[in-house]
Amino acid sequence: MIGVTGERDGRWSVGELARATGLSVRVLRHWDDIGLVSPARTTGGHRCYSTAEVTRLYRALALRQMGLRLDQVAALLTDADPSPRATLRAHLERVEADLVARRALRDRLVEVLDALDARATGDTIGADPEVDAALLMKVIEKMTMFEQHLSPEHRAWFTQRREQVGEQAWQDAIDQWPELITAVRAEMDAGTDPADPRVQELMTRWTELQRVFLDDSVEARTAAGQAWQAMWNQHPDQLHGSSRVPPPEMWGYIQRARQAR
Repeated sequence: MIGVTGERDGRWSVGELARATGLSVRVLRHWDDIGLVSPARTTGGHRCYSTAEVTRLYRALALRQMGLRLDQVAALLTDADPSPRATLRAHLERVEADLVARRALRDRLVEVLDALDARATGDTIGADPEVDAALLMKVIEKMTMFEQHLSPEHRAWFTQRREQVGEQAWQDAIDQWPELITAVRAEMDAGTDPADPRVQELMTRWTELQRVFLDDSVEARTAAGQAWQAMWNQHPDQLHGSSRVPPPEMWGYIQRARQAR
């Protein structure tokens, strides 16, 4: 409920509005600073919210709860976005992409649980801890897969590329990564010069595998690089033990090897 002051004259201080809405004073001040919900000021320089600002605040909160960023909320509220359809359509695309990722994770969880249930005896989860760990790694792989860090447009591009390459060739390329990453890591750990013929041969294979996924698209290469970086930033503990993902400490070595070609 809006406080007594607001009921009397339709004006609220930032503190009164914070108490009435449950929002923090810091949030209200920040939204004022960025022009999202900016009240008038009293002669003393204090914020003074009117019914119009309360209405705008409600709209901003409703849009935020839909998942829109603050800049998108501001665009809708100020009509800087000539049609709300564009912003809402972009939001819908992100939601749909998120649903696809969540469905994939759900399917993997069901698969793992079914496998564990099939082997469970009494209260024992599984007879072989190593097998259980392998199953859980499949779940982690879905949780951290780099597609989740791509924009809807780039996900669509990679989906189309996968269809062009063919499922078998795509999977074959994925299966070759662990061996190649291990070989490059061994040369790096041994201190082999990136220009060494052995390393250069590995880089030729690396480029061939990358071309399966990225074709020769500079934009796709950039998007993939950013996705890998985001994945490592968010899930370093899970990924450091994976043989399918080159660790950050290899990236500089790979770059020097490419430059030596």
